[in-house]
Amino acid sequence: MKNVPDAYMHKLEETAITTLEHVRDLDFRNETVELDGKRFTNCTFDGGVLKYSGGDTEIGSRCSTTGIRPRFVGAAWRTVLLLHAFGLLSYDPFAKEPNDWPAQTPVAED
Repeated sequence: MKNVPDAYMHKLEETAITTLEHVRDLDFRNETVELDGKRFTNCTFDGGVLKYSGGDTEIGSRCSTTGIRPRFVGAAWRTVLLLHAFGLLSYDPFAKEPNDWPAQTPVAED
């Protein structure tokens, strides 16, 4: 019985991975890419925005990012706000000027 929780968690993870849309071998340049519900393999993200709302996603080890900004919406944005309230973020999630944001700084969905 000790292994039941581990086996159960493995099955949940396996199910999550198999239900994701598989996106592979694509180059995304200066565009907004929705992450939720997708599994990315061998993809390049150059500039643009990675939009995440808190759902299942997987970004494989053969993916690369350069100069992207994550955009958190819904549950993911509420998580950012909670972390900010506890002082656990090293940036201001409310900064409105894009030129003041370093690369990799999240932006809110308006």
